[in-house]
Parts: sequence; structure tokens; C-alpha cells
Amino acid sequence: MSERALVWLSGTEPVEEMARAVVETSEGDRSRYVDEHTGADVLTSTLSDGFDLRLNPYERATVDDPRDASFEGSVGIGTSLSFDGDEISAEVVLAYEEAADADTDDLEAYVEATRSTSFKDVYDLSFSTSGRAAVVTGKMNPEFMSLYLD
Repeated sequence: MSERALVWLSGTEPVEEMARAVVETSEGDRSRYVDEHTGADVLTSTLSDGFDLRLNPYERATVDDPRDASFEGSVGIGTSLSFDGDEISAEVVLAYEEAADADTDDLEAYVEATRSTSFKDVYDLSFSTSGRAAVVTGKMNPEFMSLYLD
């Protein structure tokens, strides 16, 4: 295990069983989540460190739904929020099964579809691609943070 990692477990399994799974995984005796889910490896390697890091890998999408950030060929979405003392940096990564599918147009459609909710208070937006990831970054004022952590 790492001194930099915080493990938060929840579920119906006994605490001892979940703790054993974490230790066995860190020792290489169990497979890791990122090894079993196509999008998780892209999300963990692309997302910046932050105080609020969320990963949501899913089965390969076959239709486009910008409100859900689900686009054909995508296999996951992740977010990271970090604070530099003045403002919050927000990052959203959309993971794809194939690098050729990674497209900033998809993220721009997602931002536009959720402009009145998720991206309401985000400014200085920037879009890019890297391998199998499409990335949007932006800034937020800290006073809006309570809206996103509820």
C-alpha cells in the first residue's frame, strides 16, 4: 500500500474481508480494479491528483447521450478537483476504448448539455486529447464548492 493513498471501503461484506482484499491487492495476490475495467486504467493514468477524485468506468457506450457524458466508444468518465489556495481546478476525463475515438467534440457537447448544472460555475475551459482520453479543464471559485460536494 502507499502512504499517499486513502482507501474508503463501503458495502455489505464484513470489514475484515474488505481489509484483507485491500492488503492482498497491494501485495499482488488479487487483481486490481484497473486491470479488469477498460476505462479505469485511462482514468487513473490521466486524471490529476485532487481532493475529490471520482472514477466511473462503464461498458463500451454504443449511443451518444451528452447529458450523461456517454459517447459511442467511451468506456468511462472521471473527475478531479484540486485547490491551489485561490481557486479550484476542475478536470473531467472521458476514457475511450480506442485512441481514434477520443474526441474533444464529445466533451464540448457534454459541457454544453450540462452548462446549467455541472458546468454552471466553471470558467476558463480548455479541451484536449491524449491517447485514449479526452480532457476538459477549468477553474471554479471556492465559494461554489459546497454545490459539488453535496
